[in-house]
Amino acid sequence: MLHDEGSPGAVDQDRGSTAALIARLLVVLLGLVLLGALPDPAIAATPNPVVVGPVTGGTHGFPYMSSAVDLGEFGYVEEEYRVSGSATAYTSAAPLSADGAWTVTPDGSAPYATRILVRKPIDPRRFNGTVIVEWLNVTAGNDFTGDWFHTRYSLMRRGFAYVGVSAQYVGVQGSGPNSLVNWESGPEDRYASLSHPGDSFSYDIYSQVGQALRNPVGVDALAGLDVERLLAEGLSQSASRLVTYYNAVQPSAGLFDGFLVHSRSGGAAALRQGPPPAQATIVAAPNPVRFRTDQPTPVLLVQTETDVIGYFGARQADSSTFRDWEIAGAAHADNFWQTEQAADSTKSNGSAFTIQCNLPINEGLTHHWVMEAAQVALDEWVASDAAPTSAPRLQALAGPPVTLVRDSLGNVLGGIRLPDIQVPLMALSGTGNSGPPPLGGFCGLYGTTTPFSPATIASLYPSHGAYVSPYVRAARDALQSGFLLPEAWRQLVAAAAQSDVGRR
Repeated sequence: MLHDEGSPGAVDQDRGSTAALIARLLVVLLGLVLLGALPDPAIAATPNPVVVGPVTGGTHGFPYMSSAVDLGEFGYVEEEYRVSGSATAYTSAAPLSADGAWTVTPDGSAPYATRILVRKPIDPRRFNGTVIVEWLNVTAGNDFTGDWFHTRYSLMRRGFAYVGVSAQYVGVQGSGPNSLVNWESGPEDRYASLSHPGDSFSYDIYSQVGQALRNPVGVDALAGLDVERLLAEGLSQSASRLVTYYNAVQPSAGLFDGFLVHSRSGGAAALRQGPPPAQATIVAAPNPVRFRTDQPTPVLLVQTETDVIGYFGARQADSSTFRDWEIAGAAHADNFWQTEQAADSTKSNGSAFTIQCNLPINEGLTHHWVMEAAQVALDEWVASDAAPTSAPRLQALAGPPVTLVRDSLGNVLGGIRLPDIQVPLMALSGTGNSGPPPLGGFCGLYGTTTPFSPATIASLYPSHGAYVSPYVRAARDALQSGFLLPEAWRQLVAAAAQSDVGRR
């Protein structure tokens, strides 16, 4: 039956056609978003900064915290870019709650200019699709690529890209001799144009770097790489910034696909804070504070013995989006980390950051091995939705003070137990050290090493097999649980087999 244009049937037909067209358009738009042709609306809310580079020249002829290891030998290149724009600060009408479910609003803007340090595969075919975006640590008054030292070799073996972000005021233009603006001088100064409006703006600066990496406009710092995932990462002081970022900014910005938060305290960084430079209002985070649980972005938290003491009150249950890995026998800082950072620190600062403590510092590798595994586990979680294994927590008494429960040999109970802790030759601790001024206060972060006596080792392992067999089982268990990477497993098992333990 035919209908004229004014008939009810014609109107219904037009409505049906319009509805079908709208439905088809929505499907097309959704497809474009999924394919990356259009940005997610939440992502689009973060402005694109101006990116310039690669930056070259300068008084030193290389970036601050440039790698002393020849990255070319690993098929990688190191570049530096200047990033600038207008950043937003945030505030909250209500006090920030311990559950992390914060509602924040913009609270002013200010211009900024900072830098990012980029390390990426030379051959794009080696790129695995994931960019590690480290919030550089500024505890020492200058930028520090803290997590790079824990994971750089595994990172490069697997084809990750790495971007270190100078997100904070102290690192860019603090008063210390090695802030970026003070490190260079003269007409060739590569950092003369940098400026930072204060750490209240650091969160949006970090977001804008994420935007520039995910949806570049103009200069692309990752030119030639097809970016699929951005993983936010930060160590210690930077971890406290990421806790605040996750609770306050990630829900609306949505730029990062996963968070590797490493060695956090029980609290978090202030959302808005005072000088330098002066801010009208300080919006502090509570202590303890947890990661909010109403967001889909996964968080993998890695904690050492040292960290659990201060973090204890902020512990939260594992969930579909949260894992807490606590490492037995690990210290916040240790001999491996101190050794790995020495060459890079010397290249930029003229000397390495080393301290003398009253007791031998932690010489274990448990921290290093688990951090490598954590980076891979988070990437797989984001890529395939396969959550990492839930790990047992370190055994601790609430106190006060919080104390770790140890066995008769001095090693902590519970936690992720790599073979050097499960089948030990020494007691490895994340607590109990001290040292003389002026740097002795840092010794509390470096833990201790107490080798067993020959008599103790002989009683524990009366034969070589009595040592190797349980050691291999412990290594296999850690490998199967995802707490140890295959290359680490091979190295540990080979070392145990070649050792003299139990031989007569």
